[in-house]
Amino acid sequence: IIRCMIQKLLSKRTWLILILEMTFVCNSFSQAYVPFPSANAVWRQSANRYDGTSNTCWDYQLYINGDTIINGTSYHSIYMSGTWGPFCNNATYNNPSAAIREDLNKHIYVYSYFDSAEHLLYDFNLSVGDTLPNPQPYAWNPYLSNENKIITLIDSVQVGGTFRKEYWCSDTTWMGGCNSSQCINYVALIEGIGSTYGLFGDLSPNWGEKDDLLLCFKLNGQNLYPVGATCNLVSVGIDEAAKNDFPIKIYPNPANDFLNIQFADEQTSLIKICNSLGKEVITKDLFGNNKLNQIQLKNLADGIYFWKLISGKEIKASGKVVIMK
Repeated sequence: IIRCMIQKLLSKRTWLILILEMTFVCNSFSQAYVPFPSANAVWRQSANRYDGTSNTCWDYQLYINGDTIINGTSYHSIYMSGTWGPFCNNATYNNPSAAIREDLNKHIYVYSYFDSAEHLLYDFNLSVGDTLPNPQPYAWNPYLSNENKIITLIDSVQVGGTFRKEYWCSDTTWMGGCNSSQCINYVALIEGIGSTYGLFGDLSPNWGEKDDLLLCFKLNGQNLYPVGATCNLVSVGIDEAAKNDFPIKIYPNPANDFLNIQFADEQTSLIKICNSLGKEVITKDLFGNNKLNQIQLKNLADGIYFWKLISGKEIKASGKVVIMK
């Protein structure tokens, strides 16, 4: 009788263990995929780079600012605003950064304004043992970007009131070989966010000459990640007019064949536009009093251009514009 009672107890215990294990497995694999946001999202980030002689840091946020169509494909426009310099305090900016889209297969693509091309940014179909998309579109050091970054752990992380999958990466070939926490499970890809290095962070391990970090993520004005963290944004101008304290409108940005410019100042001013190499490509007199001035861009290649509005010997305003055809 005693042996039968023990067998029944063991049998019940075995079934309980099986039920708990099945519940754990079902919960793990039934977790719904969370797509990337299409609006009202902010990635608060920081980055540092050292080139052997000087250090540059960026304290900034990336945010979705409407939609755009590039080569017939719809994207969400990503703007970048913040401060940068040796101590993150030399200059402020608020400019287009890139554009992203997501397909029906959990692939996130980025359109880069630097090379006017689309790249695979994230693939959220990966399993343990799979390698990340290579090469990385935002690698600071192309040599390091070609090393193997492998998914070594998949678990969940709390984002707001729900849980999302996170994919931890390791790179044992980094810098010729690594077996420490610096390159094993050192960065995680998070559904609907990007990575713990940020939306466009270089996914190579952080080290003495490079550091990327996602400080927090906001959606619809709520701090979602990390849970309980304060997510203070860097305060800069909403647009070029606010940033320069000069009433000027320059649109569209990104621009295609033309650029519209309006400003309230009564004086006639001069605008100069230079390419990324500093070469002056356009110089034109503009009329004030909120008159519409239009500049033709058909002869300019795609890329980032720098403009400044000059009245007499004074620079009234300056900024950047992206040309994308």
